[in-house]
Amino acid sequence: MATRRPARRKAPRRPATRGAASTSSRYEGGPRIVAVVLASVLVLALVGGAAGLGSNPDPQPEQDVQGTEVDAEGEELLDLLAAGRDGTFHASFDLVTPGSAIDYRMVVHRSEGRVREELVVPAASGEERRLTIFDGDTSASCVQPAGGLWTCAAVDQAQPRTDTIFGAFDRATVIGRDVTATDEDVAGRTGRCFEVRGLAGRSSICLSPEGIPLRLETGGVQFMLTAIDPVVDAAVFLPPAPVT
Repeated sequence: MATRRPARRKAPRRPATRGAASTSSRYEGGPRIVAVVLASVLVLALVGGAAGLGSNPDPQPEQDVQGTEVDAEGEELLDLLAAGRDGTFHASFDLVTPGSAIDYRMVVHRSEGRVREELVVPAASGEERRLTIFDGDTSASCVQPAGGLWTCAAVDQAQPRTDTIFGAFDRATVIGRDVTATDEDVAGRTGRCFEVRGLAGRSSICLSPEGIPLRLETGGVQFMLTAIDPVVDAAVFLPPAPVT
């Protein structure tokens, strides 16, 4: 059972500013959370899971942005996400989609600006896998059908690089919106949880003190952390097949 601490009284909003982009922040894209959700749905569709996806059980219309500033809780969220992006860890997440009996799994590796995100989908003959890798300079997209071999293709550098977990919330997402923060116990881990009001549907994320996502809810899909490891082997950022 989550324990909530009453949200602190909000401090005045601070004007939105943009700093210089770091190597890791170049991977984050999507100015709107809805775009990130659609990207995730497209990935699931490519591996044959689209039929199992449900719609948001409680859809809410997205509200207009009010103002051009970020409130104190919004800045706290952005600071924690920045710390997590700059961290080194290997994490696994279960994906829960309304009305779906398929157990999706996402595995994320991050280290020194490099990112590997892999989606695993159960299939009749094993597991299907689809992953994206960004090593700081180049991007690759790879797929492995159940029982088959990996194939990889280069990703056009002109395309935005958005990872699903950290790309769900950015400064453009929280500008002018009411962000509330509470302390919660998330599967036995201490979490700081943020809900962004005014976005379509429920949009919230819980982060560890190090900025590692523990739970993400967006567009009717929930990502829940199941395992975390601070050790990352550099070899995971090498594509599993020649990149064409």
